[in-house]
Amino acid sequence: MQCQPGLRPLGRQCQHCALPLPALASAACGSCLNNSQRLDHAHAGFEYNDALRSMIHALKFHHKLALAPLLGELLAQQIPASSAVGEFDVLIPAPLHIARLRQRGFNQAVELCRPLAVHAGLPMRSDLMARTRATRKQTRLDKTQRKANVHDAFSAHADVHNLNVVIFDDVMTTGATLNAMACALRRAGARKVAAITLARVI
Repeated sequence: MQCQPGLRPLGRQCQHCALPLPALASAACGSCLNNSQRLDHAHAGFEYNDALRSMIHALKFHHKLALAPLLGELLAQQIPASSAVGEFDVLIPAPLHIARLRQRGFNQAVELCRPLAVHAGLPMRSDLMARTRATRKQTRLDKTQRKANVHDAFSAHADVHNLNVVIFDDVMTTGATLNAMACALRRAGARKVAAITLARVI
């Protein structure tokens, strides 16, 4: 499958937050080297540019569901063969709060995640996490506000105990949502938590 015009695959990236790294840099950025709460591993497929923003918005807000398998397949192609994904046990898409799910009618993370689950050979389990409270949209919040907005907004099922978990979301901006999910998973006993996203804001 050809990459869609305008999409920019991310090259070498920090193994914990997926920000692009220079060719000769270490495997982690300076911020992540000093952060004990980091994700065990993170990978993003594409830069969040205008072309990809348009496609994601069409999927999420205009119900263009046909874009989900296309984008999911394109992302799967960007997962390197050397990725540690095969060492994990389950793939969990970011949950929506029940009110948002009823409003939208579908969870875009679930739809985007399906091809990735097939590619990685992992079961996709949307029942292992819940968004326990409604939160404000993150779009217009700064880094500190984003972190506060999603603090304790997720719960994880006891079945994640001793599992190595990959969480998935469509876009990583500051990592606040993914890190809040990771905290909930670790509280429930998950051993490792990695993240994969379709796009990364850089």
